[in-house]
Amino acid sequence: INAEYGGSAPFDYSNCLSELVMTSVEDEHRIPLEDLAKRLSTNLKNGLSNSEREKRLNKSGLNILPHIDAKEQEYWETALPNTTLVRIDGELSRVLNRNLVVGDVVTLIEGDIVGADIRILSCSNVTVDMSPLIGYEDSIKKRGIKCTNEDQLNSENMLLASSYIVSGVANGVVVSVGASTIMGRTLGSVESVKKTPPSKRVQLMIYELANQARIWVKNPDVLSRFNHLDFLITPTAGVVTFLSKMVVANIYFDGTVQKTSGSNTSSPTFQNLLRACLLVNASKTDSDRKTIITTNHYETALYNFVLKFKNVEEIREQHPLFLRVPYSRETNVQYSIHKDTVSNRWLLAVEGLPETVLEKCSHVMKNGEECVMGEEEMKECIKQMENLCKQGETVYAFAHQYLPDSLYPRNTSWESTQLKSLENLCFLGYLSMENPLKPDIERTLIRLQSNQTKIIFTGREHPLALKAILSSVGVVSEIVNQSHFVSPSTTAFHGVCFSGNLLPVALESQNLLENSPWAAESIIIGRVTKVESKRQIIEYLKKKGKTVGIIGKRAADALLLKKSRSGHCLQRSGTKLHEREFRYCCCG
Repeated sequence: INAEYGGSAPFDYSNCLSELVMTSVEDEHRIPLEDLAKRLSTNLKNGLSNSEREKRLNKSGLNILPHIDAKEQEYWETALPNTTLVRIDGELSRVLNRNLVVGDVVTLIEGDIVGADIRILSCSNVTVDMSPLIGYEDSIKKRGIKCTNEDQLNSENMLLASSYIVSGVANGVVVSVGASTIMGRTLGSVESVKKTPPSKRVQLMIYELANQARIWVKNPDVLSRFNHLDFLITPTAGVVTFLSKMVVANIYFDGTVQKTSGSNTSSPTFQNLLRACLLVNASKTDSDRKTIITTNHYETALYNFVLKFKNVEEIREQHPLFLRVPYSRETNVQYSIHKDTVSNRWLLAVEGLPETVLEKCSHVMKNGEECVMGEEEMKECIKQMENLCKQGETVYAFAHQYLPDSLYPRNTSWESTQLKSLENLCFLGYLSMENPLKPDIERTLIRLQSNQTKIIFTGREHPLALKAILSSVGVVSEIVNQSHFVSPSTTAFHGVCFSGNLLPVALESQNLLENSPWAAESIIIGRVTKVESKRQIIEYLKKKGKTVGIIGKRAADALLLKKSRSGHCLQRSGTKLHEREFRYCCCG
């Protein structure tokens, strides 16, 4: 921006902030929740009805920012995350951010960009990056349920549009959308003075604040045309493989791996596995029974699998939901708590990465009976998981537990009670999903390597799964599984594969050429579940004077860009990247 419009130094955001960010005069964050619910005409527990949401949307219009041209509008709508979890008629559904309305009761989790101004109703360990609004170094703020300031911008019980959820889970109610949000009014204030000489530069600064680091190109083929990329960091899922075409291929339960087409559906263990998979899954079928409303592609594949065997409505009616905790990069699991109407007991259903779930299990189900899980049973479960991963499949583990009445009485109110710990679970089995390859991905990756670009593949999948997927496209072969990263020769080898928990050891390497995992043409790092891990890689390579590109999620990698303090190149659809300014590119 500065180079194009004549500037020579970065903007000092703090000097402009008092003029640009208006102090809120609204009191939605200060009044009692009961009064707020009346004002917004909403139910803070069940949310709005579907018909009421449609009325409000027709009246208020789409939730988009003001005073931007068609190209800017397209950019904003693409840059912001597509959906938010909204409670409609008491049920959680994924709703496009542009369709949020005042009065919506929402749930936000780590990695979300806030799509509207929201008053927090309840939360757990929530921190938020407010740099799009305040631009300060100290932009990571803790959030809570108490009003701590007269204005909304500085009050802990507010989540503001365009800010980013760094950690935790928050439930809240939408109080402002579109032009009425603080970001919307800030952009409006810039528009009102646009005829003054510095206004164009100020408006660009505001867009920079609001869009900071949410920059991308459309596909990795664009990056393959760069001649000056030393390293490219890319996920495998969604780049090399199709997320939208994932299907469950294999099942593991009762000590055996079975194909989905020939599984023993009468087994009590299989029935419990399906029940846990369904209950913990937030997906559901729309009223037309044709459209699946879901949280992500993994959940869609699992939900479609359960639909082949179970009456979804019947199972969920027998096990009404009382608490759901979405997947977190910190825990690598998600879980939900239901009332089993037959036994009148609390049932906990858990889904997550196999290693994480297994370490929380003390029992394993065999032919419908819960048995103590010994060392041999644990080893066998791990072995079967690795065998599935070697086929290039993504594996999820499932477990359940009937919560003890002594700790959780049958009249427990889950609105004010939290699960004390995830332990003593009963392991039920695995569901394993195929990862269909994208066409022409091999050509793109080979072109990158022909430019002497080393590719670092990351993912939350197991390293063995990533190794199998990438070996199948012919780009990565002769892979060395390293524990101590000793190169077999003094020259670079073709590929190296290791788990994210060995990353600290890899980062101790003092050179990039010999006896180092970074000497390989391709580096595969599985079980990378935290953005922090990618930041460490970027900082390490930058210190070595290397140019790094990254393909990643816009929301999750926005904070990564900020923390890594890398330069970046603004990229909009259809425009050309400026190679002379290229240092780091967040691609989606």
